[in-house]
Amino acid sequence: MKIAICDDEKEFVNIMQKELHKLEKQLNEKIETVLFKNGEELLETFSISSFDLFFFKVCKSINVKDAADEYVVFISKFEDDSVNPVLFKSFGKLKKDRIKLDLILLIKKAYIFLKENKQNFILFKTDTKIVKCKKPEIVYCTVLDRKIQINIKDGNRFDIRSTIKKMMSTLNDIHFLKINSGTIVNVAFIKEVSNKEVVMDNGEILSLSRSNSKNVRNAVKAYWGYNAD
Repeated sequence: MKIAICDDEKEFVNIMQKELHKLEKQLNEKIETVLFKNGEELLETFSISSFDLFFFKVCKSINVKDAADEYVVFISKFEDDSVNPVLFKSFGKLKKDRIKLDLILLIKKAYIFLKENKQNFILFKTDTKIVKCKKPEIVYCTVLDRKIQINIKDGNRFDIRSTIKKMMSTLNDIHFLKINSGTIVNVAFIKEVSNKEVVMDNGEILSLSRSNSKNVRNAVKAYWGYNAD
């Protein structure tokens, strides 16, 4: 677990690091901490996505929009409800006068959540970069120019060197269905299915082979909770 600590009180940060070191043994998880005096220093040095968790005082230096997709907690010296944690994917507030108690609860809560959440991420290597992708957001994968094109919910797509067989093994999820020899779809994004084609939520029409038709149709019915003949 990689944690960014953004606070200018050295004594507090030292205490926090010692407590985090103790938690490593309890969780059997290596905890790496990187210290920053303020939000500007953090953003100048690292990408927001470099960390699993943030501890920071809410200030103008930290852009709420930048942190909105990350998991954060707040460091506050006293009770202060002026900041609404709902703005962030927050695990709560860490009170400086209750650090030992609050930190244990927050880190354990974050650890469980992040461990479960990371199981839904897959790393794909393209010719130029490594892409981290949420498995449930993959709409479909298809063979294109001897590569596998992966289509994502937000409309982005990228190509990797792989095969349909390897992709099925990588995805390893009952929600991904092979609809023909070169295409895998996520059942969650299927809008319509007939004997010969599958219509996705984004309007794309994909070919459904005769050999896969029955299995796909049954899987879609089961996913939709459709029990009629």
